[in-house]
Amino acid sequence: MLVAGAAGHVATGLAQRTAVSLAPSEVELLKPAPLGGAQHARSHVRAPASTWRRAALAAGCAGIARSGRRRIAAGACELPEWVPGQQDERSFSSEEEYLASLEAQAELPLGFKIATQSLKFVPEEAQEMGELPMRLTVISLEEPTDRVAAVFTSNAFPGAPVRVGRRRMAESGKLQAVVINNKISNVSPPDSDGGVSASETLCAELAKQLSLESAELVLPSSTGVIGWRLPVKEMVAALPQAEDLATGSAVPAAKGIMTTDRYPKLAARELSQGRLVGIAKGAGMIEPNMATMLCFLLTDVDLPRTELQTMLTEAVADTFNCISVDGDESTSDTVALLSSGQAGPVPKEEFQAALQAVCADLAAQVVRNGEGTGHVIRVAVTGGDTPTARSVAKAVANGPLFKSAIAGNDPNV
Repeated sequence: MLVAGAAGHVATGLAQRTAVSLAPSEVELLKPAPLGGAQHARSHVRAPASTWRRAALAAGCAGIARSGRRRIAAGACELPEWVPGQQDERSFSSEEEYLASLEAQAELPLGFKIATQSLKFVPEEAQEMGELPMRLTVISLEEPTDRVAAVFTSNAFPGAPVRVGRRRMAESGKLQAVVINNKISNVSPPDSDGGVSASETLCAELAKQLSLESAELVLPSSTGVIGWRLPVKEMVAALPQAEDLATGSAVPAAKGIMTTDRYPKLAARELSQGRLVGIAKGAGMIEPNMATMLCFLLTDVDLPRTELQTMLTEAVADTFNCISVDGDESTSDTVALLSSGQAGPVPKEEFQAALQAVCADLAAQVVRNGEGTGHVIRVAVTGGDTPTARSVAKAVANGPLFKSAIAGNDPNV
């Protein structure tokens, strides 16, 4: 289990932030050692059982370096599985060097275009704050596709975009665009329908701008402050036009969806035909399921929807559902996989391995980018079935005493 925690403490002695990812190994606790500016340790717990299996796919990939006061994490990890004692040592001397590494792998798959736009708004609920910035990001396909899959938050109080997204997946099952805004999550605003009409209006207006057949082809996604209304008027005025959409790099989209993230997150894999590119955001409210996290996975590989959904569900369970920063479950989590199908088919096993690797890489970047994170460790459990192993590992990693020991660089042994 990979754990990242802050160097500082709150008054109770708890680490301010701790992040977790599961992986198998043996029983031991090592004193933290530095890795590119962050502290790392391993903690392993043996469960009482005669058989064992992997607790989860390790998500620990990216190394960390410092540029001034900013931590910068590495890009794609070549190894989707964790080998005990092995670390990804890549680091970057500047933000420019890190962004260049992203650009080198950021080419969009066939059939995709993106655009981002900035706007300013005054929140109705906090007008004393004055104008605040917001970014809109649009991911568009040349044609509608039913090669889509999604996993949403299991929170009992999901935001309006999640509710709309679930309906899209259950009813039409086809998508041609995704519209994402940061700054406001559209969760529990003081509207009669909880923000659903605001999300639907945004989808309808984007469909008009891009000459799509229906608003049902647009998936909305929002992240940011809970309890505020979306500034729909300002957002509609700032929506990208069709001519703003561009092929090329996915980096602008990775930047556009950021909120408290310290750097954009992107990972990619080449396949025998086509490629897979993923972008993600997330830094807080991470655990027990996924994070306050948005992740968009784009591919041109031709695989049927049922297989894509099965593979995505498994990949999320082994990666994004095995990390934690603060133990707070989000209301907005969305992981969406879209395929244009333009590159043709590849063997299912090949794509599944690439999907697991990209999700593991992005999950690791979320861990290392956790709000206040100063330590990254893994907790591994052997000797039990997978559900038991995950439960034990998370109990250890989220324990206040354990967090304090890690944050204080003192394993107390």
